[in-house]
Amino acid sequence: MTQKSFAKLLGVPISTYRNYEQYITETPPPVLKLAVIAASHTELIDAA
Repeated sequence: MTQKSFAKLLGVPISTYRNYEQYITETPPPVLKLAVIAASHTELIDAA
């Protein structure tokens, strides 16, 4: 999944998502949980 598509899934601007990845902004716990789910169950995520 691209940064752009994951940011869209989360409902945040891509700049916010990049800040999470670069540890500029603390990633909220629900976002971390969603990332684990997305990584473990890619069939549940529509990357289109």
